[in-house]
Amino acid sequence: MDMSREKSRKSPVNLRLIGGGLLLCSLFFASSVFAGTTSYDFSTGAGTDKWGYEAGVSTKPPSTNDVPSDETVTYNNIASNDGVFEEAKPNVDNIYPAQRFKFTINEEESSVREIYVFWNGLADGKNVEGSELYLWNFNSGSYISLDSSTVKTEVDLTGTISQNCPYYIDANGYLNVLAVSHDSKKGSKLKTDYIKVDITYNTPPTVTINSTTQKTDGTGQVEISIEADDPEEDDSRVSVYYGETAETCTNKATMTGTATADIPPAPDVTTTNVYQIGDDIPIKTTGAGSNTVTFNWDSKADLANTYGTYYIKITINDGQYDCSSPPTTSLIIDNVNPTNPSAPCSGYWTPSKVNSILNNTWQNDDNTPYFEWSGASDVGSGVSGYSVYWGGDSNGEPGTTKEQSGNAYEVTTPTSDGIY
Repeated sequence: MDMSREKSRKSPVNLRLIGGGLLLCSLFFASSVFAGTTSYDFSTGAGTDKWGYEAGVSTKPPSTNDVPSDETVTYNNIASNDGVFEEAKPNVDNIYPAQRFKFTINEEESSVREIYVFWNGLADGKNVEGSELYLWNFNSGSYISLDSSTVKTEVDLTGTISQNCPYYIDANGYLNVLAVSHDSKKGSKLKTDYIKVDITYNTPPTVTINSTTQKTDGTGQVEISIEADDPEEDDSRVSVYYGETAETCTNKATMTGTATADIPPAPDVTTTNVYQIGDDIPIKTTGAGSNTVTFNWDSKADLANTYGTYYIKITINDGQYDCSSPPTTSLIIDNVNPTNPSAPCSGYWTPSKVNSILNNTWQNDDNTPYFEWSGASDVGSGVSGYSVYWGGDSNGEPGTTKEQSGNAYEVTTPTSDGIY
């Protein structure tokens, strides 16, 4: 396999010399290998993972992909487009000169998006000029024609397959190309200078984790932000799993709420799907770059009354392939409620704490009492604050949101007579 060598697909550029003369010059530029393309030719691996066969065939094209079967090809002759030819000359009537080229394709056949075949050569016929280039379809069990010529001179025959590409590669990775002369008369020849196959394959999407932040509103929700990208701009989707270590993220995360995305539309959030984010409404990517997507994990549903370090693993999929190395990140999950202060709290007439308030006893000294408490604790981030109820209902409850940070409460509005 040669991943660095890209044979030029010839594109002539004409130059005109102005003033006194005319110069016509054909220049050929080689397109560079882009990500996701592998070139196969006989410059490497000849006789090991790619083979050439030559002789003749009785029908054009033959009904099987195992003829011709004589491995008499001199591989150096077809390793580069250098004007040195490999010749097939059966020298028998009613036999078409032919050369078959068998390549081992390393890419998984289901990932192949495009097959490009390039053949340079000529067919020197006695009655009919030209040649034809074929590619074997394993699904139909027959050759399809890629290109044809009707001239005796050297030509480039090419063909591109962009639909049902796996049909042309078998389970062993073999791909068969056939070049055949149009003439079956004795003395006809087929000559190959160069043959190559370019395989363009699907490149898996990529994802990075920007941040994971547990909200402080008591819901246990963890906001997760990611960057999703795909080289081919395929629609993508992600799965979210968690575990106690980066290697044991095998627990499917319960997702909640709605997602946001820099590139619309925002993907769906469906916990029951294998890929919880973007399985129905996919994550979009464009040539402008990655898409920032944010969504929420309901950690309290999965890790109720739990405190500790956990890991999140994000796997992105383009509808065909997962990313090669799903990223993980750690975060501290705190779903343990803090312990309330010890009861009862201490009460005083004023913040100076000179005179204490006696429980269940009428107080006649002050109508703006002051209270302090202690004993509150939290196993995780510590006690952040308190919610206080002050009123005449013996069953009154504090709120569920933070109202103050300190462990003291002063009644600032004078109270009327009553039980509080």
